[in-house]
Amino acid sequence: MAVIEHIENGQLSISQAAKEYECSRSAVQKWVKKYANLERKLRSLKGKSPQEEIADLKKKLKQEQRKVVVWEAAMEVVEEMYNSDVKKSYLPNIRD
Repeated sequence: MAVIEHIENGQLSISQAAKEYECSRSAVQKWVKKYANLERKLRSLKGKSPQEEIADLKKKLKQEQRKVVVWEAAMEVVEEMYNSDVKKSYLPNIRD
């Protein structure tokens, strides 16, 4: 149960647990499948696993990075049109 707890808490991967406790990886996988509660609890609460959460966050980060590129391009166009440093004049806390 200690092995399962370490895996659930993210302190060990299945491979690390197998190596540390000198048993096969498949044995650890069977223990996790049989005794682990984290994944089942998350599913029953309609939560996300840490891996799913990371994937979602990476997707959101990419979206935000695209927005920044568009915003910066728009600022360059405005600066060219008005011959002014808009970011410096109106957004003094933003640095290049």
